[in-house]
Amino acid sequence: MISATAPRRKSQSKLEGKPSDIEILQCSVPGIGRVVPATVLSEAYEPLRKRDHDSPRCLVGVAPVTKQSGKAKYVVRRRVVSRGLNEMLQHWVGTAVPHDPVSKAVYASPRAREMSYCRSVSTVGDHLLSVVCTLLKVRELFA
Repeated sequence: MISATAPRRKSQSKLEGKPSDIEILQCSVPGIGRVVPATVLSEAYEPLRKRDHDSPRCLVGVAPVTKQSGKAKYVVRRRVVSRGLNEMLQHWVGTAVPHDPVSKAVYASPRAREMSYCRSVSTVGDHLLSVVCTLLKVRELFA
């Protein structure tokens, strides 16, 4: 007789020895805390489960929108975003820039080219999202 727990054990054996998504986020990203991973995993679960990098960028609002009409081409900020994810990213960038030297350097680069504060925050947020997506794709802790 086949028990109902047999498929569950089989699926758990695939991930045995690999950390969960929440462990990866809390242990590998410095200063992320508890609220940011909970917000990311609850509001962007499906794109993160698929390990897709472009969908979370659109949901958070760091992916630009390119508009083109004839010869004119310009890039604008994405306005239709998940408010909870956008606020989470603002908080995350606000704590990462003063405490993380890499985030501080990523923030300083656009500011040195005289870009706006919002553009610099968006650049740091895009960098942090790419780090998270890469860590989740590799499924290893970054120490």
